[in-house]
Amino acid sequence: MTRISYFSLSLICTIVVIVFIRLLPSYGITFDEIENMGVGHKTLNFYLTGHLNYADDLPILPDHPYIYTDILKLPAVHPWPFPNVISAISCQVFHNLGWLSVIDAHHLANLPFILLLILSFFWFVSKYFGRLEAILAILILLTTPRLFADYFDNIKDIPLVFLFSLTLFLCFDWLKTKQVKSLSLGIFCLALTAATKPDVIYIPPILLLFILVSRRQIHPAFSISLLKSILPAITISLLVLWLLFPLFLPLGFPTPTDYIIQVKTQASHILRYVFWIGTAPTEGWNLYLPLYILVTTPILTLFLYASGIFQSLFRPRSVTTFLLSWIGVIAFRHTLPGAQHYDGVRHFMVIFTPLTLLASSAVVTLCRRRPTRILIFSLILLAAQIHALVVSHPFQNTYFNQIIGGLGGAQSQNWRYSHDYWLSSYRHAINWLNKHTTGDAAVSASIRPDLLVFYDLRPGLSIPETTPSTIYVISTYKPVSGTLIHQESRQGGIVYSLYSLSE
Repeated sequence: MTRISYFSLSLICTIVVIVFIRLLPSYGITFDEIENMGVGHKTLNFYLTGHLNYADDLPILPDHPYIYTDILKLPAVHPWPFPNVISAISCQVFHNLGWLSVIDAHHLANLPFILLLILSFFWFVSKYFGRLEAILAILILLTTPRLFADYFDNIKDIPLVFLFSLTLFLCFDWLKTKQVKSLSLGIFCLALTAATKPDVIYIPPILLLFILVSRRQIHPAFSISLLKSILPAITISLLVLWLLFPLFLPLGFPTPTDYIIQVKTQASHILRYVFWIGTAPTEGWNLYLPLYILVTTPILTLFLYASGIFQSLFRPRSVTTFLLSWIGVIAFRHTLPGAQHYDGVRHFMVIFTPLTLLASSAVVTLCRRRPTRILIFSLILLAAQIHALVVSHPFQNTYFNQIIGGLGGAQSQNWRYSHDYWLSSYRHAINWLNKHTTGDAAVSASIRPDLLVFYDLRPGLSIPETTPSTIYVISTYKPVSGTLIHQESRQGGIVYSLYSLSE
């Protein structure tokens, strides 16, 4: 079994690399990536030159629109730089070599995070469930439709899923084994998670809830000797965290007053993120998270999520209690009265890690650990997941299951975000215009037309600086007053529409 599992792991990683590189050009720049990319390049330029001034236009990069620097001059700059810097490095290398476009070179940075996520899954699940469950969990996670598109066009949340998951894996391993190495690595990953997104605030409550629920099995052993052992890890982590946040260094601002204003703005942003929810009890509990998972997950996978949770409740083990604590904290935070939600599943993506682990365990349990049954069930499950990917490709962030009638059913019921809210489809719209239109015309969009400057336009097409005789408008949401010339549909619903506006 050991050889088979390691061969399977190697095969999965190889296929992931091939598929990722092959499909990368199918996905466009997404809604808020301009800001993320700008933070990455600004921070990377600071590391390379020592220069940091958020009021200037540096760095000036070839083939990068002015919007990179302009958007960073706004007061509300998000300070979470780590994955953005990695993305900027990827762009500097692969775009400068002429191998990839600006967009694809940025998105390529997700590939190492995906591979590391696979390896961390294999280590943790093999240790606490089994190698069979590990391989199955990896396959389920990789083929979950609402995550699949983000692997290719979300440079912030995919690194978060890896770092958030690995931090909790390592902390659980320390609680079980008391190995200082696990705790030290967990502290370091915690620092990187804190430099990725403020979702790091969920990690302490998850661990605390798990310890309280499992107090008969888990006894954290804090001591002076332990503190001495992890002191180097704490020191290194704090140093790395400080270096990853040049936004808070005074040298990035023209005057001390500007610096103080910026620090107050960012502190307010963080506090608002933490305490924003739960402040409007009259609004009632928010069921967005459970409902959205219900209608955007393939039905068989949904059944396995429920089976895994049910089995864990009635046959508890320390590891399943840990995963239930993880699910419980994330679900509770996102259902509190006054909770704000948008962008599909993106803001609670970290909940898919424990759900996937419980689902893989449920498959093995339901099949009574019989290899033939497990193989057949797994093939059926993967076929269902891959079918969902194919029917929605490359717009998997618009996938809805048959409970609601696919994308068409969701749109007919006015379901929130039952459209390409991420705007990745602009790339396909531009490609269609390049291929099927002639003559001089301008291109715009009903939402975030500034994203279009990242795409290559055929001769004659341009971003409108004046009012030309013909304008092509891309819309992923509401109809536009004009002549409909093209639509892209999936699952009976409209992904985007192209309109021609002529004088």
